Amino acid sequence: MGYFFNGPRNAIAAHLTPPGGRWDNGALAAMKEDVRALGPDFALTGPPLIFEEIRSSIVRENIFATIIAFAGNWIVVWLHFRRLRDAALVMLPVTAGSLLTVGAMGAIGIPFNFFNVAGIALVFGFGVDYGIYYMQSRRESPSGGAVEALRRTGGSIALCAATTLASCGSLILSHYRGLASIGAVLCLGGCFCLLSTILLLPSLIDALERPGPRKFGRVVKDTE
Repeated sequence: MGYFFNGPRNAIAAHLTPPGGRWDNGALAAMKEDVRALGPDFALTGPPLIFEEIRSSIVRENIFATIIAFAGNWIVVWLHFRRLRDAALVMLPVTAGSLLTVGAMGAIGIPFNFFNVAGIALVFGFGVDYGIYYMQSRRESPSGGAVEALRRTGGSIALCAATTLASCGSLILSHYRGLASIGAVLCLGGCFCLLSTILLLPSLIDALERPGPRKFGRVVKDTE
């Protein structure tokens, strides 16, 4: 009882449970109006209200961290490969995978919270590896084209992704929804980065390197 009553301050607190298991924006707005109508001696507080107040700050900081992660990875990759095109191709799968992860979160109803809001920046940390493995193999053994490079590295990339999914997937089993949600976000990121690396990247490289009749937007006539 002492948890809800403060004798020296002559104050009392009430713990309110949300209808349906969680507070939605409509229920919170109605609750705010009801408490405001009780007078200045009453106040409404709690994690949902606090998170709502700092949501914009969290989103802004997460976007900033993601930009730093992207820029840092780009610089490191460029310093290794020393070619702007190769660095862009390495960054393509992890960028596409991160964007697909955010889209999938919206599609299946995974909201951002204090934990998974940093998940996208973490995806850049491990998702960029897949493109590095593939491009390194492509440069070391250019014969055989993009498909041959995928044959050499596809198994290793899939194994790397599988170990990442096993580690991050263990968080999904957590009873705490925050940890479970970041595990789900990281697993989505790993899957989409893997698919982008083995499907999108080789197809794009093959299209760029395939000889064709068009050069600089003009049709080249065969004179032989």
